[in-house]
Amino acid sequence: MKHTLIAGLAALMTATTVWGAEPKPLTPTPATTRAVRPQDLGLEFLKNAKFGIFVHYTRSTPYAFGKPNPAVWDLDAQAAAFDVKAFADAVADMGAQYVTMTAFHAAMYLMSPSKVMSDIGMPTHQAKRDMLGDLADELNQRGIALCLYVHPVDQHDLTKEERALFGWGSEVDGLPGPKLGLWPNPKWNDFILALFKEMSLRYGERVSGYWIDRHSPKRFEKAMRMATALRAGNPDAVIWQSGPDYVQDGLSLEEAWPAAESGYHDRGEKNQCCIMPTGDWALGTEVKIPADEVLRAVARCAGCPEQIGGIHLALTPYALGYPPEVRKLMADFGKLWRERKVSLLGTRPSTIVEPIHNLPWDIVATDDADGKTVYVHVLIPPATGKSIRLPAPKGGQRFSSASLLLGGKPVKLSQSAEALELSLPADANWDPADTVIALKVDAMTTKAKP
Repeated sequence: MKHTLIAGLAALMTATTVWGAEPKPLTPTPATTRAVRPQDLGLEFLKNAKFGIFVHYTRSTPYAFGKPNPAVWDLDAQAAAFDVKAFADAVADMGAQYVTMTAFHAAMYLMSPSKVMSDIGMPTHQAKRDMLGDLADELNQRGIALCLYVHPVDQHDLTKEERALFGWGSEVDGLPGPKLGLWPNPKWNDFILALFKEMSLRYGERVSGYWIDRHSPKRFEKAMRMATALRAGNPDAVIWQSGPDYVQDGLSLEEAWPAAESGYHDRGEKNQCCIMPTGDWALGTEVKIPADEVLRAVARCAGCPEQIGGIHLALTPYALGYPPEVRKLMADFGKLWRERKVSLLGTRPSTIVEPIHNLPWDIVATDDADGKTVYVHVLIPPATGKSIRLPAPKGGQRFSSASLLLGGKPVKLSQSAEALELSLPADANWDPADTVIALKVDAMTTKAKP
């Protein structure tokens, strides 16, 4: 995900590896599906989702808050310790629609069993527990989709013996540089494709999508092969690609949604975006973006035309759960989300407000599924007064009434051919997080859903 993260992880101790001679042919096999999704959590669900949780769970993540990792890295202990129920409860309480969990990253430690890992000669890079499968079951039964993060060019973190399995030397010191060895590497590419196919066949529809990370200047030739392998067990799996690197190598934006990386900018993107409320991709204990700002980021994405897949909130737990401050952030956000859920969930961007990308937006708007209600989100209240003025709706809608979503108080509505003006009642004030005004569309001007 980030070079600084990878550099830090490279300093940690790795497991003792049992080396085979020549690796056997890679033969991924499907596993028995242990649970059936209670509802559709596929392509359309994710396309219309508003936000999910991104989890960069790797070998550096401690077991519990305030306790250091053991001196010797133990993949099985790490996978066994992860409390999938506590994690699923926390993200459900927050209102998340999906989770993107790291399947493997630093040094390629996979949180599930893998015949492919054994066959290539890295048997200690697989966990005995299928933590990813357990997590899929816990999330799916709550109506939350699971996606998996994968890193297809993360060979620089391997030991020199592991690199030798693919014909690489030992010159790489943990960061990309001028001595990357043979790249692209056909043997490595075949290994990654087999690993992707194995995961997809194992989980099928229990996993709704995959996030492919990048690592320039390495190249994965004919990158569309990665999407094909990841869809072996679920043809409708969503694919995100982080950055534009793979597009020039054949992974089109139609086949794989772009995933814009960002720290936090108070803005919306027409493409799926990510923010880090704790300031860290992998693990953070100090909340740097409060719940109301996170809500505004989600609302801006919900009101952004052409925006797909919602916004990823990077919040990584310890094996036994989230630290107190982060857990409070999640609970506080969950309350704000539930209060405004009807104005965000299942909606589409409204034409009555046209946001300007990459600038702070004072106001966004969403339409409900049937187009009978428009929700105006006042995210940054006016400096003075209790009124806002919007241009006349491009869709030609006329509104019969307006009211506050929270509390239901009537809002004064004044509409002309040039503008729409909304005024709060005398006994109401702007909500500093998000004041939502529900506008009822006059039946004579309601248009069919496009």
